[in-house]
Amino acid sequence: MSESEIEIESDRTPTDDDEIECEGESKQQHKRKTARRQGPVGQWDIICEKVSEEDINSRLQSTARVELGGSANWSGATWKPPMGFSKKGFRRKIYRCPFRGAANASCTAELRVTEDEQGKWTLERKRTVHANHAISNKTRGLPKAIICAATSPTKVGLAPARVIKTVREQFGALSDKERTQCMRVLKYDKMKKRDTVVPHELRKTFGGLVCWAKSRTRDALMRKKEFGVHTVYVCGESEIDSTTQTVNMAYSTENLLLNAYRQEQHGISSIVQIDCTHRLILEGHACMLFGTVDAAQHFHPVSTSTTTINCVCLLTVPLSLSSSRSISLSLSLSDVSS
Repeated sequence: MSESEIEIESDRTPTDDDEIECEGESKQQHKRKTARRQGPVGQWDIICEKVSEEDINSRLQSTARVELGGSANWSGATWKPPMGFSKKGFRRKIYRCPFRGAANASCTAELRVTEDEQGKWTLERKRTVHANHAISNKTRGLPKAIICAATSPTKVGLAPARVIKTVREQFGALSDKERTQCMRVLKYDKMKKRDTVVPHELRKTFGGLVCWAKSRTRDALMRKKEFGVHTVYVCGESEIDSTTQTVNMAYSTENLLLNAYRQEQHGISSIVQIDCTHRLILEGHACMLFGTVDAAQHFHPVSTSTTTINCVCLLTVPLSLSSSRSISLSLSLSDVSS
């Protein structure tokens, strides 16, 4: 091609045919980009589908307990879309492994929750395996695996030395620095759990006692879906007054309240025995225990209470039928406290 032809070709103005060709090329490129298929790593396997939200939450807790261990939980992202549903009629939320990131084990395991417009929920798992959670690339602080193991629900109530011994059996020897850090983690976790029950500024005050009593009522526990047959809750209405230093509050469980009813079913007359002591509370409020005794002279607790009485007493009060059991207990408590 000569130089004159090159100049003519460069000076030519673009036509509509050229624009059509450009649009066609862009469409072909766009089609090739979206036509690629996902590999097996990016696919999802269904764990459960078309279930309720409660089933999804229980599955998330069970998978976290089995796969993550300790106190680790799945880290949930935001809903997409944030409000409402997409054009296809669903919304999704990704739950990632807490051991992700370069500072931890770089785990890429994920779960995906989908909700459709009919209120049906689906749980899926990304087709990948968990990394070794014991790997840690932190430059300072305890590894996350040790923190989760030390604060595991299975270690609630254990002494710190016993917890550290269990962690050493699981992860090997700990240095003096790691042992000190583990003690700090246990102390912080204990304070955090206390603050969830009673705020720090209300602790050791009548306001904290009122806060605890309101949070442990039957209705409050049922709203939080934490009520069960063995859940401790406040029976009836509590009387707490900071001006007169008065505290009258009874608490029990559904299972304990049925002890006297079970005794009636075996033909034994129900008698509630009440005793109290002043040695358990520094402020001097008495701890009162309600219970029944069977034919073999075995004591079965029914309820406990905290009250402001000035004498130690032992009373036997006849218990009526199961329908008025709580009323009988509240009357005997007010009579004794007066």
